[in-house]
Amino acid sequence: MGLSIDELNHVTKDLRLSSRTVEAVRRVLVDGEKQVNVARDMDMDRQQVNRAVKRVHDKQREMGLLDSDPLAISAQVTAVEREMDASYTLAVKKARELKGDSASIRMAEPGHFYIGKGVVRTPQHLVQEVGRNELVVHENRNLERIPSMGSGAVLEIRYSNGRQTASVAEKEQVKIRGGLSH
Repeated sequence: MGLSIDELNHVTKDLRLSSRTVEAVRRVLVDGEKQVNVARDMDMDRQQVNRAVKRVHDKQREMGLLDSDPLAISAQVTAVEREMDASYTLAVKKARELKGDSASIRMAEPGHFYIGKGVVRTPQHLVQEVGRNELVVHENRNLERIPSMGSGAVLEIRYSNGRQTASVAEKEQVKIRGGLSH
């Protein structure tokens, strides 16, 4: 993690990795995504993504660009993943307490946009109600800014293809003749 795209290109140029594998490594090491999510999104084995990341780290150490102990890095990554998992679990728990067990809860997806009120926020996640009993969980790190909660504003969160950060717009709800308008 913390690798720039230029550093990644420099390290991977002699590794003979496919462009697809380099893309997976970029998403993990440059964008900070979880290996398991990248593997799922790219229809790859988790072990394949893990091996590619390890090869890049090994090459970085060989080039003198990485002097940290791989076990220490692994422990840091694991701690971050545990924190993200705990935040997600808390977000889902709070959403279920608010909306009930029948509510449909899913993760936000690249290339989609979501309109609705923010209903739960945890340290790493925002839950948005996008329909009757339909909730979407956003990772805060993927949002250009963290919207305020409790203002009653409708959030429009838009994930553009090719961009890691989702745009966030807040719109006031205005009551018109018994209905709601945005």
